Amino acid sequence: MTLFYLPGTASLLEELDKKLLVFLRDGRTLIGYLRSIDQFANLVLHKTIERIHVRKQYGDIPRGIFVVRGDNVVLLGEIDEAKERDVDLEEVSVEQILEVQRLEAEAKQDQERQRAKALKERGLHYHLDLTQLGIPLEHVTWPRVTMTSNQWLCIRHGMACLNGAGATGGADRCSVVTVFNPKLSVPQTYRVEARSAKMNPEKPLLAVTDESSLYLYSTRTKKLLHQCRLMQGLVYWTWVSASTLGLVTRQAVFHWDLSSAPTEPTFMFALSERLRNTELVSYITDAGFKWLAVTGLFQEEKLVSGLVQLHSVSRGLLLLASRDSPRPLGKLHVAELGTPHAGALRGPLQETLEFFDPLDKFDFPVSLQVSSRQGLVFVLTKCGVVHLCDLETATPLCSHVVCPDITFAASLSHECGLLIVSRNGQVLLVEMKKAALLRRVAEVVNRPAISTRLRQTLP
Repeated sequence: MTLFYLPGTASLLEELDKKLLVFLRDGRTLIGYLRSIDQFANLVLHKTIERIHVRKQYGDIPRGIFVVRGDNVVLLGEIDEAKERDVDLEEVSVEQILEVQRLEAEAKQDQERQRAKALKERGLHYHLDLTQLGIPLEHVTWPRVTMTSNQWLCIRHGMACLNGAGATGGADRCSVVTVFNPKLSVPQTYRVEARSAKMNPEKPLLAVTDESSLYLYSTRTKKLLHQCRLMQGLVYWTWVSASTLGLVTRQAVFHWDLSSAPTEPTFMFALSERLRNTELVSYITDAGFKWLAVTGLFQEEKLVSGLVQLHSVSRGLLLLASRDSPRPLGKLHVAELGTPHAGALRGPLQETLEFFDPLDKFDFPVSLQVSSRQGLVFVLTKCGVVHLCDLETATPLCSHVVCPDITFAASLSHECGLLIVSRNGQVLLVEMKKAALLRRVAEVVNRPAISTRLRQTLP
């Protein structure tokens, strides 16, 4: 026997006149009879009740005829009325359940205040929970969440293709891009088919790509400013300045100036043969576009290894560096570029710091942020450990566990700290305690010269 299923929204036709439970993005639960649907999965429920659950109790609020926008539905399903009567829950009046719900909310708020106070005493500030913006937790991942600076957080969270006859690709093709300023926490949402999305590091501009084109939006007016055809073979792109995109193909690196009407991308340098066979994950430059670096990952001896190609615009290929140790060690390498003597790189100043939680052998660095003004390097690991090092000498200064969950994205904050996104959707601000850091550097690390310099540069 062959089973036949209607595609997409049409499958809801089989649920007409049935009693359904509908769970919404804002956390509400509705129960009612489905009377009508359209091609966008908008629902009309009849004899609707809003059911509120608090622990082992529940109460029902009559809502009558209720129209639900399809975008707001998280899940729905038919209710078995026979089994519904056997549920081990106590039904109470509307007044009682609302009072219990209020007390529950107050208890949670008090718990959050105590938690925020404890975090603040450690220099941590709890900013936001991304799930409160309606972002599915399973989409709070790399590379769906991007931070090109501390001004903007960009999340590409997919939605099911409910209205696309013949649409393919699932969540990656039918996407919602949410952009917000972590300090203001005012989100903006764009309904676009996006394979990737990144905010401009300085300007209120959002760049979005699909399979063939790049779109540039103004987040102030929400208007489309530019639409450009992407070059073939593009595998990685990012903002390298407020007006320039860096485009990386399997063969070469290009810069695309978008300061006015977009022109043709400018060739910068060709990738090495070894780098072409890796998964490209990063491209960075200095402010003057004199030093350019591409990073790729590849599997070697059952381990994930990295390969960096460093390019000087004036001198060409300078360095092709990869892991040189058979053990999976995470080390900090600091090298000075552009030194006048011999025209070559000075060797690593320090390479003994291992970025691993001794209790988790699978911990590894996920973000490296450099504060040139303070002369500090922040290294964040997957297990939520922040290592602070001196930039000039690469001396380890301190290490702290700042988040008990997996972390994967970070950016320097205005206050010389880190803005961190964790896998459970939390956005944390990590700030340094100046007095405690200076005392530790001078007394524990025993580097009074570094302590004196930090006293002058730290805010």
